[in-house]
Amino acid sequence: MNLKIQFIDSSTGEALGEVERFSISEMIIPHKGDHQVFMNKHFINQASGYWEIAEIQTAQNSVQISLIESRSGALSHGAYVRSKNKKNYTAYLEQWDVVDVDFGHRSNLFDGSDLKENESFFSSHLPGELHKRRPCIVLNVDRSIAQVIPLTTKETASDKDECIAIDEASFKNLAPRYRNQQSYGMTHMLLSVSAFRMFQPNDVNNKPLPYNRAQKVTSADRDKLRIALSSRFNPAAIKEETKLQKRVEDLSKERGILLKKLQTKKIEMEQLKDLLTIVCKDLYGAGDSFEDAIAELKGLYKCQS
Repeated sequence: MNLKIQFIDSSTGEALGEVERFSISEMIIPHKGDHQVFMNKHFINQASGYWEIAEIQTAQNSVQISLIESRSGALSHGAYVRSKNKKNYTAYLEQWDVVDVDFGHRSNLFDGSDLKENESFFSSHLPGELHKRRPCIVLNVDRSIAQVIPLTTKETASDKDECIAIDEASFKNLAPRYRNQQSYGMTHMLLSVSAFRMFQPNDVNNKPLPYNRAQKVTSADRDKLRIALSSRFNPAAIKEETKLQKRVEDLSKERGILLKKLQTKKIEMEQLKDLLTIVCKDLYGAGDSFEDAIAELKGLYKCQS
């Protein structure tokens, strides 16, 4: 059995290219869901290699995929660094940066008549795996790989302790789409991704940030994420930190009590100084200051000795 995929320019209806498979029973095609799906495909005489999938139609032994040219010419972090002839593909990435990560699109299997979700071809997306381009927070960086915390806007995330609400201020210099819905950091879903999957997020003008500019999450969000990560991966550290925090609070209270006592003693000392000054003035004709009273007493001591 032969299977064919045709790619059509959605704006003109013209054929862009086609792929034909001979003597196979099924092939992988993109899944078109309810969100934007993009794919890389280079056609002769076409400048763009990045397309949005507008529609997928199936017929007997054939699939027609309509594409819309995407004007996003942004390079991934890995591709940008390579273009600069550098070897450290994560040179412009640091901990707590907000980045976009392209996890690819979901895939279906087409057997000539029916579509079903891909469950067996490991070279493509499998059920349950993250997909589409989504914002993430960089946690660690190592050569061409970065460990990231994926973000989600699903409302069900608010019920999970491991999903940490990210403050809008962490996206203050980015496009509105990053702030339109509450985002949650999925600290239980840490992933290691290639720098070639990572892109700069879009700024307020909906253009990618320059590679030497970063949008970092706020210090408050960093603290929340650290606590959540420690709770999940190192609970002993959280217990120890709780003990230390309790000790710090106790010491702070003790310090407060000691400072109060010291202040009381200072007041008492001032009162004694005033009393001594008055007594020395009345009995010995000393001056009006505490220093005069001390000088008078020293004089009397010398006389007696």
